[in-house]
Amino acid sequence: TGLYFIAMFIGGYIFTSNVFGELHQPQRSYQYLTLPVSTTERLLSAWIITAVVFPLVSILMMAVIVLAANLIMTIALDVAPFRSVFTQGSWTSIKVYMVTQSVFLFGAAYFRKNNFLKTVLALFVLSVIVQITVAVTGWALFSSYGGEYGGEFGGLTIGPENMSRQLETLFTSYIPATARIIFWYIMIPFFMVVTWFSIKERQV
Repeated sequence: TGLYFIAMFIGGYIFTSNVFGELHQPQRSYQYLTLPVSTTERLLSAWIITAVVFPLVSILMMAVIVLAANLIMTIALDVAPFRSVFTQGSWTSIKVYMVTQSVFLFGAAYFRKNNFLKTVLALFVLSVIVQITVAVTGWALFSSYGGEYGGEFGGLTIGPENMSRQLETLFTSYIPATARIIFWYIMIPFFMVVTWFSIKERQV
């Protein structure tokens, strides 16, 4: 199941990265952009195909493969070794795909060539920036200067006498809760909006 979902994620990201291929081809972009549909309809149709239809078709294909494998193994060895793919973990994976896929949908509209590779590169650069920021923040919080004199961080007073308790609350409660909200409820609307503007800019 894990390997199948890895293949589904990679295949879905590549498929999503090319969904606006006509938009970046001079010979075909004029015809594509002059179709009697709005920018919102273009965006929603692309999102439904890549974020809803693709993962559902993928998991149905996986279910058929598992069913066929179980039938063959049952006839040959009288055992059915493969579990159903319709589990809570599978649906969670699909939801994660639907969220992360929105990044590649934006890359499909924003970049003109090599959309998938450029999106992956952009994510890598962003990851490096985040890691550097976290490292610098950690150094500032745990250095001897911060430990000796204390300071303010996110509304919390950080000093040698209360650093441990407040940092524990920060890292175990505030940051994870904020990250969950951003991931599950903000990422898709945000990237849909910026993708809409990217399509609109190309149309202009």
